[in-house]
Amino acid sequence: MKWLLGVLLVCFAILCIQTDAYPMSVFDCYWTGCSLDRFANPASFCRHDRSPIDWNYCDGSTINELHIMSARWLALESNPETITAFMEKIGVSNAECADVYGFDDELLAFLPQPHYALILCFPDTKANLIMAHEYEKLEKEGATIPEGVFFMKQKISNACGTFALFHSLANNADKIDLGNGSFRKWLDAAWKADVDERSELLANNEDLATAHESCAQQGETDVDMNDDIEHHFICYIHHNGRLLEVDSSQKFPRDCGSTTQETLIRDAGKVCQDVMNKLGNVSFSAMALIGK
Repeated sequence: MKWLLGVLLVCFAILCIQTDAYPMSVFDCYWTGCSLDRFANPASFCRHDRSPIDWNYCDGSTINELHIMSARWLALESNPETITAFMEKIGVSNAECADVYGFDDELLAFLPQPHYALILCFPDTKANLIMAHEYEKLEKEGATIPEGVFFMKQKISNACGTFALFHSLANNADKIDLGNGSFRKWLDAAWKADVDERSELLANNEDLATAHESCAQQGETDVDMNDDIEHHFICYIHHNGRLLEVDSSQKFPRDCGSTTQETLIRDAGKVCQDVMNKLGNVSFSAMALIGK
């Protein structure tokens, strides 16, 4: 029985590889570099669209892109201590993360200034159902990455926490002491690279990958690298008087209205609260990137 299953799986793999023999609109297959046991579920590496929501799937056409898309890291925990320790390991010295327990003025008053960014963790699948039409509408209207904003597309599975953190740090480089460690060196190179190449630079950076894994392993929750994480991290930043939602699974940041550095967390909280209300009773967590 096992040999018969093996033959069927090999035949199926060959069928997927020879995609030029079939209309792409009918059957698209992308190699993910996943372990053999995932062949038991063809949906884990074949799909009918190329939407940039779940990076467990490859969306590249070159060998190099396919390799990067197959990269998988341990998921970071939504924990201020873990994130702060990660920043220290990569050379950031005067910033830390703090829990945000609510967006009421009374609760925000206890959050030390200055505020650099809000990092939100939420249920990925449910939120995407709500947010997808927002980004589709913006794309049709010609939305792009604003000038002077650092942005990169996520092509490393389970690394959305790191992408949200790095977006927060990179877009506050004029306010935060990034030091001269691995993050600063990577960011200097990433600014010079095209948006589509920045994730590749991160995937190939051994120092940052090692720091990420070390901090992910120190979290309070046991996480396996092969686990598919159901939650997603995004961040909110202030840029030229505007509140930007930066989601590494999208093609560009979303403009959420006006804000200031002082009211950033409060204004971002209103946007988050709107999403929470639409999703109903689901788990959220929020952290603020603040100065220390």
